[in-house]
Amino acid sequence: TTAETTLILGTIILLNEPHGVVTAWLQAKTEIRAKAILASVTSLTKLTVVGIIFFHNINSSKAYGWTWPLESILIAIGLIFVYKRRTGDALILPDTSIMKELLREGLPFFGGLIAAYIYLRTDIILLKQYGTAHDLGAYSAATQLLTALTAFAPILVMSMAPLMVYRQEDTAIIRRNLTKMTLLVAIFAILAATLTSLLAKWIVPLLLGEEYTLTIPIIRWLSFAAIFLFIESSLNVYL
Repeated sequence: TTAETTLILGTIILLNEPHGVVTAWLQAKTEIRAKAILASVTSLTKLTVVGIIFFHNINSSKAYGWTWPLESILIAIGLIFVYKRRTGDALILPDTSIMKELLREGLPFFGGLIAAYIYLRTDIILLKQYGTAHDLGAYSAATQLLTALTAFAPILVMSMAPLMVYRQEDTAIIRRNLTKMTLLVAIFAILAATLTSLLAKWIVPLLLGEEYTLTIPIIRWLSFAAIFLFIESSLNVYL
């Protein structure tokens, strides 16, 4: 039902976002090993539960859906344990004054985030309104396939940022390292976009079928446009 789906998604959001602060704290201290181990253990646990559900011939999508909140619960508990063990302190209790300051300072960012999300959906809305169903299907398929490429942007940036940016205190060093990091990210993005463009004529028929050939030129354009997304991800580290 819609209510249960909302409950599943709400549980994931409520657990992932607040406890993600501990992850950011670990990244700032360039100590990501604990989070990496925790992510591996929880993923294996979820995979085990999924396997149990499957081998017991449980065909309910709800049963599989609840494995995601289970993973979020385990990660949240693990992050609390890591924080407690590293600091010896209990988690900080809510502070009204700090909450008000964060809301005030973060309001422009939240507004921008909402505007960005609306913008991300504008292309689909306009194409649905003024294009054909075939065009919409080809474009949607292209954006879905391109997700595999753009997913590398935050992964690549966050693998370099702790050592090159977060660990540094001198502004000049941070800016110099940020320039180097952005250049490396841009080179990776250009190579990835070129490779994606060259392989598109084989990838699309293999994954989607011959009827989606219209998707090929769209993927080629979007893959090179994604270079700016990689650069933006890198520059956002300093902000």
